[in-house]
Amino acid sequence: MPDPSLALFVCTGNYYRSRFAEHLFVRLCERRGMNWSADSVGLGVDWACKINVGPISKVAVASLAERGITITQPRMPRSMTRQDLERADRVILLDEPEHRPMMREQFPDWEDHTRVSYWNVLDVAPSEDFHPMDAIEPLVLALVEELANT
Repeated sequence: MPDPSLALFVCTGNYYRSRFAEHLFVRLCERRGMNWSADSVGLGVDWACKINVGPISKVAVASLAERGITITQPRMPRSMTRQDLERADRVILLDEPEHRPMMREQFPDWEDHTRVSYWNVLDVAPSEDFHPMDAIEPLVLALVEELANT
């Protein structure tokens, strides 16, 4: 079997939104027998790590657990590199208004690359009105469906 294709999920701190999307994507692809893997990185990990505690958000872990996905040994957040972009078949930035300027500054030749797409999931704490993980889930489901049909 050939190496799996790679989806790269990008947020600011690689702590919350991108980590949830990564693990959900992997599980959904496994269930469908798709030859895809995922990774996640951040565009502002250095400053985000000053406020984020531990390797992954407890909200992300709990949201994944609600969906039957257990994270046993989470890694620490990781900053995006050019190599990450080059090895990815799809690059998904979770919040266009937040992340497009960061891409323009850090990786200007990748801001509008054909493998890059942008979603609009805000980096906010869950509330009764909005839970970022509930906003991410249908986007990941749609991506998996799109990839399954290509």
